[in-house]
Amino acid sequence: MFGSYDHKTARDITQKTIKNPVGADKRQNILAPNLYSKKVNKNIEDKFSSERMLISYGNKYQPVKKWSVNFDEFTPANKEHFLKGPKNWYLKLEGLFRHYTEAKAEAQNFTPSQEFCCIITIKDTKKRGNIYNEVTQLLNNFSFIHGNVKIRQEVEIRVNSKINKMR
Repeated sequence: MFGSYDHKTARDITQKTIKNPVGADKRQNILAPNLYSKKVNKNIEDKFSSERMLISYGNKYQPVKKWSVNFDEFTPANKEHFLKGPKNWYLKLEGLFRHYTEAKAEAQNFTPSQEFCCIITIKDTKKRGNIYNEVTQLLNNFSFIHGNVKIRQEVEIRVNSKINKMR
């Protein structure tokens, strides 16, 4: 889940189902397909439409998950409710394991785990602000571990003692 919320709230962790003492008031997962314009979901020529279909209707299970959302595709009412500031943002990641792994973990009394990497790209499509510097500053202010992803890499290939550089 990746979404927005209004305020943090205290929660009663004495209840069985509540494990986190901090809750989120008016929380909304912005990856939910019902927030977007119906025209977007019907557009089969969009470069992400096949991915949306596989995730929404095909129960796609892949080790690599890719979500791409464009907030311009939100309905006007949902933009107002879930994107208009001031908003706080949250990210929830939960490991999914195949039945065999879960059964083995239960039988051997251990909790399965998996290393992962989460990459979030934020782009100002209207070029109104300095998103990169603002996001980097906020990540530093809240002690998030983060790093830049190198998008260009020079590779040297040796063929018959001759070096060719490729990008």
